Amino acid sequence: MEVAAAIDKFYNKASPLWEPLSKEFVDNIFTHTSIQPYKKNTTIVNDFEYPAGMYIVRKGFVKIYSVNPSGTEDIVFILGKGLFFGVTPIFNNERFGIFATAITDCEIEVIPKDIIKNEMENSSEFNHAMVLHLAQMTKMLKIKLLDFARKPLLERIVITLLSLDKKLDLNGTLAFSREDLANYIGTAVESLVRQLKILKTNNLIIVKGRKITLIDYKGLIKIVSEA
Repeated sequence: MEVAAAIDKFYNKASPLWEPLSKEFVDNIFTHTSIQPYKKNTTIVNDFEYPAGMYIVRKGFVKIYSVNPSGTEDIVFILGKGLFFGVTPIFNNERFGIFATAITDCEIEVIPKDIIKNEMENSSEFNHAMVLHLAQMTKMLKIKLLDFARKPLLERIVITLLSLDKKLDLNGTLAFSREDLANYIGTAVESLVRQLKILKTNNLIIVKGRKITLIDYKGLIKIVSEA
């Protein structure tokens, strides 16, 4: 069984927004953008801010999260090159509502809010593509909050490792902090570490520092398929 088939339901990468749009339309939108570098651990957008526009990750990784009353981050998405955020608050004309922070050194391209709003109002082509994308993102969020959350911890960890590897084109090596992975999965760091040791003992992964290398995809997929 291929990796994509095993994690298809949990593989939260929506169809590219630009795919159904004409080249001329896309080229015109990207004449108005700017690219801003962000150092690792720098907050890109705070929850109380209105977004400056649509934020597109051009380099590095970004986490999208809220902070619960205990001060722990609840990470909703981890985004890599080509993925974007900040659309929903523009669509609803509201504050961002969650945080976006650079996990690594990043470069973020921003399409100004007024350009996005203008195209939403005047281009049925863009508006249709945007609505379709938001519907897909809503479906993915539901899957993560409901179906994914009900899985046993070991299976959630394996799904996370496989889906992040696939979505972010990591070539089998994940270098995220244990805290970020735990907050994304919805568990304590100590629990995550114990389960990673099980996968390591069974020769499914190699753990070296913060790096996790997937070495037995068939064995990992078997955990997802049979749980």
